[in-house]
Amino acid sequence: MPQINKLNDRMIKNAKPREKVYELHDGRNLSLEVTPEGGKRWRLRYRRPATGKANRLTLGVYPAVSLSEARARRDQALMDIAQGIDPSEKRKEVHRHVKGEDTFEHVARKWIDEHVNGENGWSDGHLETVVSRLEKNVFPFIGDRYPGDITPPEFLEVINRIKGRGATSVAQRVRQMCQQIFAKAIGEGLAVHNPAESINYRGLFPSMSGRHFPAIIQPKEIGQLLRDIDKLEGSFVVKSALRLAPYVFVRPGEIRSAEWADIDLRNAMWIIPAAKTKLRRDHMVPLSRQSLAILNPLFQYTGGGRFVFPSIRTSERPMSENTLNVAIRRLGYTKDDLVAHGFRAMATTVLNEMGLDTRYVERQMAHVVKNKVEAVYNRAMHIDSRIEMMQVYADYLDQLRSMVE
Repeated sequence: MPQINKLNDRMIKNAKPREKVYELHDGRNLSLEVTPEGGKRWRLRYRRPATGKANRLTLGVYPAVSLSEARARRDQALMDIAQGIDPSEKRKEVHRHVKGEDTFEHVARKWIDEHVNGENGWSDGHLETVVSRLEKNVFPFIGDRYPGDITPPEFLEVINRIKGRGATSVAQRVRQMCQQIFAKAIGEGLAVHNPAESINYRGLFPSMSGRHFPAIIQPKEIGQLLRDIDKLEGSFVVKSALRLAPYVFVRPGEIRSAEWADIDLRNAMWIIPAAKTKLRRDHMVPLSRQSLAILNPLFQYTGGGRFVFPSIRTSERPMSENTLNVAIRRLGYTKDDLVAHGFRAMATTVLNEMGLDTRYVERQMAHVVKNKVEAVYNRAMHIDSRIEMMQVYADYLDQLRSMVE
């Protein structure tokens, strides 16, 4: 008896991310895999015709590949299997025969290598961001395409898909990266036109000048936010990262890629290496008593590995780029209320309103020093005052947390 299809569009749209990857099963071994970051991809379980070994085939990413299209791809794959053809090997062979090494993804990775190995190579953090954004937003849709075959409307679909989930700034960065990748493809004779350049018309992206990240800055609302974070259920690692973020107010990428080797719990100091910072210089982050109260128990949990906040899937990699924002959404805050980067804006606002020396605030925020005389000071300048400032700020946050009406 044939299996009955179980999924429908409403079930798929309403599938929310959980702490771990899970699957929604359709008929005939087709399933929708939902990741903790909210990604959804179609999977087909089957046994290889030649060996009988279990295997999984990715049939595309939702919503680019609809439910009906996923079923059509499943049916074709099952027909191939019935004829003794392994669909995974068939896909590889088609790509080798038609595209060779001239795919968009191949050109993109050569472009990445050039920037990593060049004279002014990217920092580790920036490299990870670029690769992650391309692998998540671009490669699944046009990565296996010949660059010269990709049209502006097709590339616009890639950008609109990113904008559709509210990540406008990411969409703009991805367009800029792809514009350079297409330019490289043109230089190698693989394309004639640059689709990413063609869609750069007025109105596609809002102006980035004066842009501010959504943040919570009112004392009562800050207190409520901290209480909400304390009640977050789920992964201990993710909760610890979200609890730490308000106290250290570093960039989200610096939190998620934090390594135990850079944190001195005994001396209450976290030194972020230059390779991981935006300004390519070491950044000292004094750890308040509250920060240590979060990190010390966490060390018992993840201290045996490299990363302070490892991925839930493997300890060899840090948590994913969107994990903190997903956790914030689970607390009930929208992208217009707060994003992970907003803890920095919150700290800047509160510290300035407390009347603390702006030199200490700016240095602790790791902002660009515009004054040339100030810029020559070494990285430890004002460190005693910054240690005191960080403790004062942490104590103030605890006061706000305890102010329940």
